[in-house]
Amino acid sequence: MVGLVGSVKKDLRDAIKGERHNIRMYSSYARQATKDRDKVTAAVFRDIASDEVSHLKHFKAALRHVK
Repeated sequence: MVGLVGSVKKDLRDAIKGERHNIRMYSSYARQATKDRDKVTAAVFRDIASDEVSHLKHFKAALRHVK
C-alpha cells in the first residue's frame, strides 16, 4: 500500500482539476446540443455541468481546510 495513497492536498487539487475539465466538457456538449436544436439533451448537459460546479466548490472548500 505504500505509495498508493497520495496526500490529501494533492488529491483535492487533482479533483479540482478534474471538475474544471468536466465543467468545460459538459458545457461544450450542451452548446453542441443547443446548436443541434436538441433542447432536452442540452438541458441534461447543463444540469450535469451545474452539478460539477457544485463539486468544484466543495473540493475548493475542503482544500482550504487542509493543513
